[in-house]
Amino acid sequence: MKVLIDALNLIYKFPDLELCMYEDRLDEAKSGLLKILQDCSRKWKDYEFIIFIDGQRIKGDYETYQEKANGMDVFYSHEKEADDLIREYIKENPFPNRLTLITSDKKILQYARQFKVKYYTSEQFSEMIRLLLNEEASEDPDSKPIERVSEDLEHWYNVFTQHQSQTK
Repeated sequence: MKVLIDALNLIYKFPDLELCMYEDRLDEAKSGLLKILQDCSRKWKDYEFIIFIDGQRIKGDYETYQEKANGMDVFYSHEKEADDLIREYIKENPFPNRLTLITSDKKILQYARQFKVKYYTSEQFSEMIRLLLNEEASEDPDSKPIERVSEDLEHWYNVFTQHQSQTK
């Protein structure tokens, strides 16, 4: 399953990455998000993360519009907005109903619904990531589990991970 990620929207859902953004450390925030998603991809093997980032790969890089980073496709918008790239990707995909979109941007969500794209808000997805990474950390006897925030988020976490267990 292809999972389209509105990177800057998701970055702000992780406090340490959000701090990087406020301190003008965009490259560090982007690489931090890629690391988190790489950790998730080890557990969610059936999911292909496709990340859309506003701007350039690094300041002054006018050449790189797309790259593979840790097995994930990363698209840079340069002079466009990442939202535009997401819309183009959805529109050009032959099976958009097989895509899952991660964003809290209402305009992109509205556009995606026209193509029957499944979606999670960035808030929901970041909580699913926390649950997943906490699950891995709880295997360490020194780690302390976080509390599950709501039954609704737990439900969506189970839905998201259930597909993987059915395909094994």
